Amino acid sequence: MGELHSDAREFDGFARRGYEEVFNRAFPFAYAEFLDVLETTLLQYGAPLKVIDIGCGDDWTASQIAERHHGHYLGIDPSVDAISNLEEKLQSQPSLNVAGIAGSAEVLENEDFERISGTLLLGKPNLFICNAAVHQIKKSWDQIPTMVRRAFEMLSDGGKLILGDYFYDQKLTSAEVEITRNWIKAEYGQTPTPREGFVDPETMRSYLEEAGFKVEVFGKTQAREGLTIEYYVFVASKPQA
Repeated sequence: MGELHSDAREFDGFARRGYEEVFNRAFPFAYAEFLDVLETTLLQYGAPLKVIDIGCGDDWTASQIAERHHGHYLGIDPSVDAISNLEEKLQSQPSLNVAGIAGSAEVLENEDFERISGTLLLGKPNLFICNAAVHQIKKSWDQIPTMVRRAFEMLSDGGKLILGDYFYDQKLTSAEVEITRNWIKAEYGQTPTPREGFVDPETMRSYLEEAGFKVEVFGKTQAREGLTIEYYVFVASKPQA
């Protein structure tokens, strides 16, 4: 389901090093903001979770959910190694039934995906997550509005989407952006995304609202002290019919 882009090989390398742990150390303020939003959102769920996580990485997010709630979780990521780590590390815990698909976000357009996800989750998802992944998704599938719309269509009424990613303020000079990009390359060996490869928060808000979502929460923070890259996160809900 969905073709893997070339960066999947790069992310397989990160998966072998502890995928999300690498990025957690790289951008600690961003991950702290995401975790705070995730914890607050999970408190609003009484019924079992039915989660689809696009660009899930390995087991980090699923483990955070398993410690705080229960239900079903379907992670999608282009890295085969990340999906293997996810399923292996979460298979023995009792609170969250975990499954993974190695593929791109384009899987959302696959006519069979809604049926398959419904079988794995035992119904329609009530929580979508896409964290720190949009800039990677754009490299192989530059259809972020479609991704947001499909999340809205698939969610159960009252369901929520947590969507966060990085960006560079448009006021920054090219030289200021390059300082951070060079640091990312030197410290972590990652091919750094150029400024135009990110979706800024104002544009993302418009995608959410055009799809039909109601934005409930918006947070923004510096991703790491001393770097020019920032992070934003939205919590948006699908209104009850």
